[in-house]
Amino acid sequence: MTKLHFNLNTLKMKKEKQMILEHKSVSKMAEDLVSSVNNGIVNPLEAFVAIKHMEEVCKLANKQLKEQAITEAETYGVESKDLKAYGAQIQVKNGAGRWNFSHIEEINQLELKIKELKDSHKTAFRMRQKGTQMVTEDGEIVEPAYYLDGGQVIAIKLKK
Repeated sequence: MTKLHFNLNTLKMKKEKQMILEHKSVSKMAEDLVSSVNNGIVNPLEAFVAIKHMEEVCKLANKQLKEQAITEAETYGVESKDLKAYGAQIQVKNGAGRWNFSHIEEINQLELKIKELKDSHKTAFRMRQKGTQMVTEDGEIVEPAYYLDGGQVIAIKLKK
């Protein structure tokens, strides 16, 4: 009797694992949510917030599993450079390095000049909108910068 109970639990766990790890089930869940919104069953804002919750949970899970996943991928040896498994191409590689120039005074001064120059051209843009022009001390017209509108966004800040 215990053996049968264990096997049923094992089957249930295998089925749940398959469902959780199957990328098609995640796609299906997303499609169902969108469909429910489109059919008026679920409030679109509520669905949007729910997706934001899912994103945060997934980011946290990714962060917690990253080192273990790298270790597992590296067990494939040379293949870990271009591993195909679980419906994905998996690569273990070093991230991009970054240069740091903050200790070089010449660069700091030039970056400050660039910032001041950009601010000047932004001001020229704002002045043009009001029907005036910005002119330098030498009498040269400052060309206004272009402004590209970012469009509407919806920001969601989840309660902790």
